[in-house]
Amino acid sequence: MSTPHQSMQRAPTAGHDQRDSGSERTTLLIAGAIVVGVLLLIGLVAALTLFPSQMLSHTYAGQLGVQREQTIVSFTRQTESFFNAVANDLLSVAGRNTVQSVMPGSYGIARVLIMELASRHVGQIKGIVRVDKSGVPVYGWPDDLNDTISAGKALPWRIDAGIMKPIREVGGVQFVRRTVNGSPTYLLVAPVTVSGGEVEGLAVELDLSMFFAQNMEALALSPTTQIWVFDPTDNQVVYQRLPDLKWPTSTTQSVTAKTIMTQAGAPTTDRDMVVGPIFTALGSTAGDTPSLVAAIAWISIEGQSEIYTTQRNLFFGGLVVVLLIVVMGGLFARYVFIEANTRRQDNQRRATVRTLLEMSRTLNSSLDLPVVLSKILDELDALMPHDSASVMLLDGEASDEQKVRVAAQRGDDDVIESEFVSLRKVRGTREVVRSGKAVTINDTRNDPRWNATIGGSTIASWMGVPLRLRDQAVGVLNINSSQPNRFGPADAELAEAFADQACVAIENARAHELQIRSYENELETAHAIQTSLLPTEMPPLPQLQISAQSLPARHVSGDYYQYLPLPDGRLGIAVGDVSGKGIPAALLMAVITTSLRDEVLRYPSPAPLLNQLNLNL
Repeated sequence: MSTPHQSMQRAPTAGHDQRDSGSERTTLLIAGAIVVGVLLLIGLVAALTLFPSQMLSHTYAGQLGVQREQTIVSFTRQTESFFNAVANDLLSVAGRNTVQSVMPGSYGIARVLIMELASRHVGQIKGIVRVDKSGVPVYGWPDDLNDTISAGKALPWRIDAGIMKPIREVGGVQFVRRTVNGSPTYLLVAPVTVSGGEVEGLAVELDLSMFFAQNMEALALSPTTQIWVFDPTDNQVVYQRLPDLKWPTSTTQSVTAKTIMTQAGAPTTDRDMVVGPIFTALGSTAGDTPSLVAAIAWISIEGQSEIYTTQRNLFFGGLVVVLLIVVMGGLFARYVFIEANTRRQDNQRRATVRTLLEMSRTLNSSLDLPVVLSKILDELDALMPHDSASVMLLDGEASDEQKVRVAAQRGDDDVIESEFVSLRKVRGTREVVRSGKAVTINDTRNDPRWNATIGGSTIASWMGVPLRLRDQAVGVLNINSSQPNRFGPADAELAEAFADQACVAIENARAHELQIRSYENELETAHAIQTSLLPTEMPPLPQLQISAQSLPARHVSGDYYQYLPLPDGRLGIAVGDVSGKGIPAALLMAVITTSLRDEVLRYPSPAPLLNQLNLNL
């Protein structure tokens, strides 16, 4: 006896060694796969970060050039739009009668108009001066400039006859360049036609440096990118974005441009430049000659170091990610091997709970009892394999003995629904009701508790599950199988959990059914009461035939009519319709009926009667 016992003790050990050996081989294979995967990931990271660096550099350089061209186009268009906006406002003011007047009494009102013009371009206009046909200042804005004119002093700049001549001959706004203390000052001059056909002028001194500074943020330039604005007349710098980065005086590079041009190695060898013209398109400046020229210069290798740094960071960051993936993968694999069985059992339990929850939602999705019973049997099909099933409900109204009836069924068994059977005839069902626990009969042919009155002859195994709510029996769920010994303890436990959910749904449906019946009875009573308030007979008038009928949209409504015999032999007829439907309208109609019968004897005329009814209501 000892030898077999010992061999039986060794057999699990050998099997365990085999499983360990298989587990080791699996572990080695997984480790090898991880190493190969790590190497592949490192190579992929290198291919995606280090190798394309040259191509990315060239692509970035090309994109940077296109971006600079778009920037210079945007900058020149903004500047041209500014000139046009000021010119249009200037022409509008120059056309006002007050500004065209040469009477000193109108100067004050004219100055208000030019101040309004200045307020529309705050920080972009230094001064506005009204001049006569010879260019002599008459008045101006701001106040210190106007005081200088009033005192007869000379202005920093002047408009001579050479400027006024094209204004008189050509018309339109002129873009004028003046020199003040060695620096250029730019004006827009518009013609002002005065009485007698003489042409005088209205001049605006522009603050271009302020305008350009205000528009720099919209361009989103890098800190090292420079913008110059040149006057093509003498290539003098009008504005520069970075004061410390001067235009090199030794360069021979021309800044005259009639179209957008890209120039490499300009204005210095370490920079590239894009040049674009600015056309004011005003007066004598219209045509192919630009009024100003803008130039954007940036460092040639700008962004390259950032590309290399970014790629290097991406490579090492990718390596870190790969290592993290390897470590996490190893930990996860270890967790999978150790917790596989536990997870499988937990998943089964969770699946059962989820199934019961879903079934509970489905069962409670309706309050119609036949629908709920049908859903119970439908969900039972998905929960537990069986051949047929039925739901038996207890008859609580019987006084001599408890009875049950088959309320719903599935399968081919010859069960008669809606037929009440005494619990004494079905011992298995009676045991379920009395014990409140599931009862299983796995051999219906030999078990004395089985009675074929409720069930077909093909049933070999039967399980009855109580339907209880707050320890009160509601019915029994019958689960049948044509195979003997079909149901076990686990099936009974699962069926009881399902029956608890089904019982709640049945009770909710029953309560809803009782509530509906009570509500219908109340509505029938209300209908009868309202009908009794309406006249049943027509007034006996041989000279007049009267017919009336009220058909409410619901059981009760606010429709109303009444015959009102008056003491003097007249007949009053009242017809009304209360706003709304249902019981609220019917209640108001009843109030009207009582009030009308009381008030018609005191107020036999319609108008006083309606006024009194309105007060009563």
